[in-house]
Amino acid sequence: MEGWEEVYKKEGKVFEETHPAMSWLMLLFRERGVKRVLDLGSGSGRHTVLLVENKFEAHGIDVSPTGVKITKQTLMEKRLKADVRVADIYDRLPYPDGFFDAIISIQTIHHNTTEKIKRLIGEMERILSGGGYIFITVPSKMNQADEFRLIEERTYVPLDGRERDLPHHFFTKEEILKLFSNFEIEEIYVDQIEHYAFRGIKKN
Repeated sequence: MEGWEEVYKKEGKVFEETHPAMSWLMLLFRERGVKRVLDLGSGSGRHTVLLVENKFEAHGIDVSPTGVKITKQTLMEKRLKADVRVADIYDRLPYPDGFFDAIISIQTIHHNTTEKIKRLIGEMERILSGGGYIFITVPSKMNQADEFRLIEERTYVPLDGRERDLPHHFFTKEEILKLFSNFEIEEIYVDQIEHYAFRGIKKN
């Protein structure tokens, strides 16, 4: 994901504002005994830092070394601690089976082909405890570029803009329910930037 590495190098923190759902989501997590949370595709750390500030054991993972470096700097400045790692999320995730109580992933998992997204979902299932929670947002339509190249059904590569050459898959509601069939989806809606946002519980 060289595109985002270049963005973080040039612009520093981007997407500093956290997702509006995080306030009520953290309340829900507390009510349900969630403690250890993975921010999958943590970028420059907006949600990782928020989780630590709210007393969760937060872990972050992102492909961008600069994004992870910025996250660690922010945590250090705030005298907070989190396990933040550099890794390609489409490879085997570097965590034990059943390690997390919850996984959040905001505007991240769509950056690849359908087969690799399926593999990633399988890894998410592996590292999440039985009865663990997910909160995920993904695009509901193509909205990133004036010029693009279609590489498979509903998957395209922008030829211009900030995310040039980075694959984007946009989802239907039916596809989300199929791909996440091992989860009980409690809620799915379209958020303020026209992404599907959904939360669910891993089936035991």
